[in-house]
Amino acid sequence: MAGVLLRRRNDGVTVKLTIKGLGRFKKNLSNLAQLQGFDSELERSAQEIAATAAQNLSRMGAEKPGGKIASSLTVKSGDREFSKVIGSDLKYAGFVEFGTLRTPPKPWLSSALATEKPALKNRISNLLLTTATLNTGARNNP
Repeated sequence: MAGVLLRRRNDGVTVKLTIKGLGRFKKNLSNLAQLQGFDSELERSAQEIAATAAQNLSRMGAEKPGGKIASSLTVKSGDREFSKVIGSDLKYAGFVEFGTLRTPPKPWLSSALATEKPALKNRISNLLLTTATLNTGARNNP
């Protein structure tokens, strides 16, 4: 249902959230408002992950509240429909997340993702059930 990819890049670290399988499902949706519900729930989860990640940075002692990594966090649309990318473009953000030979990892972003993932799955499941019920009812009531 919700695909997640955490990766370190040369220019920072990102988490990509994607709702898988909606391409096939959207062919059966009766209106655009239902699709917008999925995108808004994904955006909501992405913003929650970014906020929690910023809190984790200070809680884990990686930086002071409102530090450079926390201030650099962004939420962007991904390269696919129903996809969001959360992360920092700061090169050392990945070193903090994954650690180095000399410093242990402080998984500020992956732990934020782990915190939010069950809520995202629950919200998407509820939307799927509601949407399926509405569409089934629309077909059965001419």
